[in-house]
Amino acid sequence: MKTIKSLDFFSNLSPSEHSYLESLLTFKEVSKNQIIISKGDLCKKLFFLHKGIMSSNYSIKGKDFVRDFYFKNQIFTAQESFYKQQPARFSIKSLTKASLQEISFENLELAFKEIPSLRKEAYDLLMNGFINISNRLEFMLTLKPEERYKKLLNESPGIFNLINLKVIASYLGITDVALSRIRKRIASPKKNIS
Repeated sequence: MKTIKSLDFFSNLSPSEHSYLESLLTFKEVSKNQIIISKGDLCKKLFFLHKGIMSSNYSIKGKDFVRDFYFKNQIFTAQESFYKQQPARFSIKSLTKASLQEISFENLELAFKEIPSLRKEAYDLLMNGFINISNRLEFMLTLKPEERYKKLLNESPGIFNLINLKVIASYLGITDVALSRIRKRIASPKKNIS
């Protein structure tokens, strides 16, 4: 079983601090398409993903829109709900079978008291999350659909074999038909006519 020691975020902790933090965590296996946070619920946990792919989704009139993906060795939660203890504005679910550890809001507060340096690390993590969301917004506003596809293909090539293309299309902000056309166009580039 993987532990938080494998996550870069915790590399500065001493062995005793690792042990203490591990004692506050719960290990969890989730099946594909399992919702771990529902829109409207109070998010009471922070998650450490060891294996699998998760997504956060907005649901509007029965249609899902992918907000973001979470991959192996990432830390995630419904940030606003977790930190402000108010209803989540999106849901989080597994796109594949996944293994993760979770820590409750209360246990995280205990960890902050016992391991003072952890609060600074958490602040850095929060800033990284802000930067990731900012980059995602830039990705959606400044890149054409084909450029978004190529960027995702370059950064996460294996994702196309692991999750449904409709989910990927939603993440890219296009229809699955448009994604199919882009994939076909890239797979068979135009031949030069001499």
